[in-house]
Amino acid sequence: YVQCHACRRPLGSEDLASPYYREGVSCPRCIDDTDADRRARLEERRRQVALARQRGQPHIGPRK
Repeated sequence: YVQCHACRRPLGSEDLASPYYREGVSCPRCIDDTDADRRARLEERRRQVALARQRGQPHIGPRK
């Protein structure tokens, strides 16, 4: 299964297909419980993970 990064709940295929699902940020179950500040922090983390992946580096831990 896939886990929501914001609320840590397991997500099914319906959750992943929802317009309220944003990878690494929110899911249909927690979209109303997550405030704008937390969503902004999660969006930034998601961006940093993508940048590290593009550079071929781990997001967390020692760089290779």
